[in-house]
Amino acid sequence: MELQDSAYVARIAVERYFNANDSEEQALFLATAIEQTTKVNEHILLASNYDLLGPVDVAHLSALAEHIHERLQ
Repeated sequence: MELQDSAYVARIAVERYFNANDSEEQALFLATAIEQTTKVNEHILLASNYDLLGPVDVAHLSALAEHIHERLQ
């Protein structure tokens, strides 16, 4: 659930970033999105500890989350 929630919050923050009216709002939403992508990566690893994700899924999702994180910075 936390993995899903973090991904959802990150997606909403990115959408709000593009719809923000000023740079202060954009900075806030960008910081939120970066924070949430970090949490997504952490939750991916936690899910793998409980065998909820296989090694291939972990590698793919972690790489995707890292790519998104780098693009946001």
